[in-house]
Amino acid sequence: MINTSEKNGIKIIIPQNDLVGEESRLLISTLDSLAHKKYHLLKIDFSNVLEIDATGVAALLLFKKKIHCHIEIEFMNMEKKINALFSNIRLQTQSMEEK
Repeated sequence: MINTSEKNGIKIIIPQNDLVGEESRLLISTLDSLAHKKYHLLKIDFSNVLEIDATGVAALLLFKKKIHCHIEIEFMNMEKKINALFSNIRLQTQSMEEK
């Protein structure tokens, strides 16, 4: 589930669950629906998210690139989640190389 709210031209997206599997696809759908809206700032609050998969990260990066001209995006409470994802990818890569 992804909650959204709006205040003074600022759209706030608040994912309620980990962004894994179907939840990542729901995020893609939510972001896609906002791509042509007239917000000057979009905030995405990840305080309820403990895990984000590669699909979710790719969705965020592609969305940011798609709308970079007309909407400012602020990612809130996300740094630790992204660092954990990349650490996990590195560990999996190292494990595969050792085999």
